[in-house]
Amino acid sequence: MMRAAARRTGYALLERSLRRTFRRVVWCGPFNPPPAHLPVVIYANHHVFQDSYALACLIERVLDRRTLVWMEELERFPFFGLLGARSFPAGDAAARVRTIRATRSAMRRDPEHMLIYYPEGRLHAAAEGILPFPADRLGRLDRVLPTPKLWWPVALSVTGWHDTHPTLCLTGGMPHAESTGREAETLRELLVALGSGALPQRVLYDGRRGPHERWDFSRAAAILS
Repeated sequence: MMRAAARRTGYALLERSLRRTFRRVVWCGPFNPPPAHLPVVIYANHHVFQDSYALACLIERVLDRRTLVWMEELERFPFFGLLGARSFPAGDAAARVRTIRATRSAMRRDPEHMLIYYPEGRLHAAAEGILPFPADRLGRLDRVLPTPKLWWPVALSVTGWHDTHPTLCLTGGMPHAESTGREAETLRELLVALGSGALPQRVLYDGRRGPHERWDFSRAAAILS
């Protein structure tokens, strides 16, 4: 009971952080999430500090499923463990193996789980595009995680820098049952689609309005004239 309450509180804080940082968080293009009866691996680009916040809230609050994410520095921020983070330290191969096995067990036990996975391996500037990674990286993971499951490509991009608070945009591709070896190209294509600005938008979170939206001093004109 206490853990469930702490989890709800934690996700409320993530949502508040998104609302304070961004003017809005929007889903662009068709919204066709994977069916709930299979576990899912979301693979995404890693260009935005708040990308795990947004993806975790998408999973927990929008899709009503369960989040798993591998976190390199979980020991420094242990409270994220209540929200689905699992330890994945860079210098401890044995700990990473234990986390992979625990993830596999969680997905087998409850197919509502969705793992957030960043194949690029590190957070980096969006101007660098998609960092190269081995074509079989997801294939190796495919062999150790449960079958059946689905892979769901999701791209994230920040736009609207002319505004007081930028907009975080997400879009997704078609879920697929096995790794393809062209996941990097899939993410590139999704980012291009996001950059076109042509996709219809669904607002996931409305955030903080800018001063030009909140303030109107037109009535002061008579005093100042």
